Amino acid sequence: MSPGLAEEKNVVEITISEFKDYFRYYYNADIPVNLIGFYGIGKSSIIKQACEDIAKRNNKKLVVLNKLSYEDKIKLLNVPEEKLKKAFVLMILNASHITKDNLYYLTITKEGNVKITLNIDFEILKKFGRNSVIFIDELSHADEEVQKILFSFILDRRLLSEYIGSYVVCAMNLSDYSLLAREIDYGVYSRMANFILEFNVDDFLKYAIDHKFDKRLIAFLSANRANVDRIVISPEELESKSFIAFHCPRTYEFLDRLIKSYESLSGKKIDAQTLRTLASSVIGFAAASQLVVFLEKIAKYNIKDIVTHPESFKNLEEDIKYYVIMYVVDNINQLGVNTVKEFFNEIAKYNEEFIQYAIIYAKTSGKLIEIKQAIPHEVFKKLMKYL
Repeated sequence: MSPGLAEEKNVVEITISEFKDYFRYYYNADIPVNLIGFYGIGKSSIIKQACEDIAKRNNKKLVVLNKLSYEDKIKLLNVPEEKLKKAFVLMILNASHITKDNLYYLTITKEGNVKITLNIDFEILKKFGRNSVIFIDELSHADEEVQKILFSFILDRRLLSEYIGSYVVCAMNLSDYSLLAREIDYGVYSRMANFILEFNVDDFLKYAIDHKFDKRLIAFLSANRANVDRIVISPEELESKSFIAFHCPRTYEFLDRLIKSYESLSGKKIDAQTLRTLASSVIGFAAASQLVVFLEKIAKYNIKDIVTHPESFKNLEEDIKYYVIMYVVDNINQLGVNTVKEFFNEIAKYNEEFIQYAIIYAKTSGKLIEIKQAIPHEVFKKLMKYL
């Protein structure tokens, strides 16, 4: 985030984890929320996670309309009233890609009259009312005519004079960040609670672990935080086309999917040249080259041998250490609790940072109970206070 931006715009900065904690209060109070931030830092992901939390707290299943076929949407529209209580609906609307036809359409009745009809997605939202959320993304990139319609919808939750009733969340890029962003009327801001979403590397790493990113990629990012921390690109840099592929959570998520796609289709581990090509297309050549060097280093080690000879861990490079820690947590049952206990006892003598990383990784990946048995009790108790 550019220095002083929050003060300049008179808006509070908030991290992803903080927003997840606060979101339910705004939802309960029915106050629309607007997330402002640089593109690619996870605005869409955080809204989906926040909605999943609301659904879970209310014993409901989250249904994302965008993932449903037209036939499934018809079924949802006709679901019996008693079953409505079991679902919580989220619709993601990318304002930069839509026209009026995506909101409603014209039909001719048998009598020859023109009838304006809501899009089926809005019919579903109307049926679920407050048990639904519409996430309007890229609001500042919308066509001017569409923007006016959406502004009106934000103000009174109506479309074509029909009351939809869904809770509204918006996300936009300030013109400070994007040459394509339109300035928003300040009257619209006043109808919402506004936050500048502050990027936090730890939040992203937890997201990566929770969503089972490739472990080599997580280790690389853990040791090379600058590769996701440096995500703000100035309008001047954009205009000069200095950056086409760059670092941000979205591009690393793309890279994770590309690695898995290649290894799934080819049936083999990705080679250096292929990785450099695929990674360069999304995170840029410099970071891709760093990643290739890291994977080549991993290939030289026998990770299991490092675990059984824990004294060797101390002399490893930092990025390899992160990878070894994840290997230990993931394979604790195969390695044996006693072997892992000896490993962590050795590390605890000189570096509790990696013990803490093991706890964070275990907690996020559902292995905390197993790993607790292998970490010295006093060390575990002390480090848990900081988590």
